[in-house]
Amino acid sequence: MKLTSLFFFTFLCNSLLLSSGLNSITSPDGELVIAAGNDGVVYRSTNGGSNWQKFVIQNVDFTSTTSFSTKYWLASSNGCIYIGDKFNLGSLKRIVVNLNESFNSILFLSESVGWLAGTNGYLYQSTDGGYTWNLSNSGIGKVNLNSVHVNNDGYNAAVVGDSGIFYYSFNGGASWIPENTNTNVNLNSVLNLGSAIFITGDSGKIFTKPQFAPLQEIDSKTWWDINTVHGIDEFNIKIAGGGGFIRNFNGVDFNNFEQNPMLGEISSIFVYNQNVSFAISNKNDAILKTINNGTSWSFVNVSNSNYTWSTVLNQSGGIGNGLCMHPENRNVIFLAQGNKIYRSSDLGESWYQISTVSEGTYAHGFFVNANDTNYWVASMDANNGKIMRTSNYGVTWERIWGPAILTETGNSLQMDINNNDHLFLAPDNSTLLKSTNFGSDWFPVSSHIFSSPSDIELKWNDSEIIYVGDKNPGRFFRSTNGGLNFQLTNNSSTSDVPMIGISRFNNDLVFHTFSPGSGAWMSVNSGADFSLSMNLNSAWSCAISSDDPTIFFIVTKDGAGNISFDRGNNYTAVSNIGSENSAIFIPNRETYLAQGTGGVYKLRPSYTIAATNVVVSDIQANAGNTIPGDFNLSQNFPNPFNPATSIKFSIPSKEFVTLKVYDVNGRKVETIINQNLLPGIYEVNFDGTNLSSGVYFYRISAGKFNQTRRMILVK
Repeated sequence: MKLTSLFFFTFLCNSLLLSSGLNSITSPDGELVIAAGNDGVVYRSTNGGSNWQKFVIQNVDFTSTTSFSTKYWLASSNGCIYIGDKFNLGSLKRIVVNLNESFNSILFLSESVGWLAGTNGYLYQSTDGGYTWNLSNSGIGKVNLNSVHVNNDGYNAAVVGDSGIFYYSFNGGASWIPENTNTNVNLNSVLNLGSAIFITGDSGKIFTKPQFAPLQEIDSKTWWDINTVHGIDEFNIKIAGGGGFIRNFNGVDFNNFEQNPMLGEISSIFVYNQNVSFAISNKNDAILKTINNGTSWSFVNVSNSNYTWSTVLNQSGGIGNGLCMHPENRNVIFLAQGNKIYRSSDLGESWYQISTVSEGTYAHGFFVNANDTNYWVASMDANNGKIMRTSNYGVTWERIWGPAILTETGNSLQMDINNNDHLFLAPDNSTLLKSTNFGSDWFPVSSHIFSSPSDIELKWNDSEIIYVGDKNPGRFFRSTNGGLNFQLTNNSSTSDVPMIGISRFNNDLVFHTFSPGSGAWMSVNSGADFSLSMNLNSAWSCAISSDDPTIFFIVTKDGAGNISFDRGNNYTAVSNIGSENSAIFIPNRETYLAQGTGGVYKLRPSYTIAATNVVVSDIQANAGNTIPGDFNLSQNFPNPFNPATSIKFSIPSKEFVTLKVYDVNGRKVETIINQNLLPGIYEVNFDGTNLSSGVYFYRISAGKFNQTRRMILVK
């Protein structure tokens, strides 16, 4: 029965992104593409993404979408699903499944057979295209389910959820077998190919379970969340998440990164065939597409990309690289600016001072020891240079080296990324010094005399390889024996090598700048030789994204930025930070912090979306049902009950409905419904597991209609 008939119109709208992001994308044929997300936003294309329509359904967040043939289905946070059709663009069918629950994942294997997973262990199966649903969760506990995937045979199924939950079934969901994942992190996505199951989750978790074999964990080398996995066979599988990375499976791991322009956490990826895939972010409305199996990705609904900086800390004193991640908390960043130490708990959005270094005026570098995060070390000043250390989280400081001359700009102190108790220091006109006890003692490791080094880096997983950037003139040195000997591998007549960038995922990749002079240089063989990446006279700071080696970033001495999405082959200009620059820091590919003489600045990407706005003319509820002629609240069934019962009610018009449960003393014990509902007949579940035996009352309010009924819980 048609419930709402609205006028239908379209207009072109190229507007700056204001929505809160997309959660899921699907395509049944490569032509019809559906992307849906928060605030009821749906983007729809019928020509593979060349053109887009946008419509909004009020008072709902769409969490998942699936498609088959000409049909598509949307799962929502309000206990309903919505059904659409490629050839009936102005209509949606709204199906009430369970208003008590939020659904996180929907999948259809055909126009008839589908699956729906949500909160509290609710897992449903439909055999009539989604119009009716039956529970199919035997053996599954009361847990939050995030993703369900069933192989095309209809029997081999898998579902994952919060706190490491993983179940699989060999009988089409008639019963489920739990699998111990030995993790408590949330598992976000599952792909069941029949021959193997792939699972991704928070904190970089990846699992695979080959058929008839034990569960295996794959090292992702990241602590950022992996939100989605999708593929069509074991040769075409992709995962995505973090700050926007996309990776593919090489038969062993997922360390092949695909170049893409998204600066935002990717929430969903859909592999249509071996060439065509789509991806979206939960931070914006931009949609990505590849037509060459991930060799390159491009936006298909973005008319313009804009990258600007905002000031997140207004504080002078930045002359080196004082930004440092907390080794145990990915949201926490430390900063040494001037002689003050700051902490951010939200990836640089806000800062508060936690310490003042007792000696020195300007910090060049700052590090936190992963073995004991109470231990910090900072290099201070130049002509009266010194190394300061605290062992009590900045309450007190002691000088552990100096005074002597350190570089005026940059940072000549480095902590070994492979062993945090080891420190390296390169004073002016000196050999390289090393400490193996976090600065208590120092000793020379080579006879080579450096002029005034501005940066030191060590290769990931191989501390024998050390890089030193020197100045007067600018020279890049490499050691392959822990600093015993150094070879000159790149040089310029210019005055400085101010910064070196390295990558954990591609540890042969090295990136450095000459300033002033010839710009940014790249090596793909651990610094043995270099090629010019960008000719930029005043290139200063540089970095490679910590979660994606395809992202390079350069900031000039006067604060102008340049970003590369393809390992330094091409660059896009970014606005000026508004201060003289000293360092760039990229904890993930959507988070960029620039340290300057005037403070700290954070990059704000935004995308102008090109879409035709439309209004869905028909929203139909539970097709086949008639609109009830009056309000009604039925007696719950069963009654008495233990521990759950069903409550049915009907409303003849659109109303704001509340359904609440009270004890015999009139105290509210639960609100079952508190939302706008369309006309229809509804049935909800009430679970009294956490209540004691006794008499309870449930009361409905809908417009001017109010009714109360009595029910009995017997345990």
